Amino acid sequence: MLLPQTNGLAQADLKILAAGHPDTTKTQEGLAVFSEFITGSIELNRLRRLSDRIIAIQMAIEGANFIEV
Repeated sequence: MLLPQTNGLAQADLKILAAGHPDTTKTQEGLAVFSEFITGSIELNRLRRLSDRIIAIQMAIEGANFIEV
């Protein structure tokens, strides 16, 4: 099984490429959602759940408490 860092480990001069970047998962998830949206394959329920999460995060940023969110 190939691990994400396999290609990075194969680099002679830049071993840092084998280290996982903290934002890798966020980037991958963002691209996955974007690809679902842009291809029209995202289901309405999934889109609704994602948009509800975004609204909840914004409410928390603006100071809403747990009950309000």
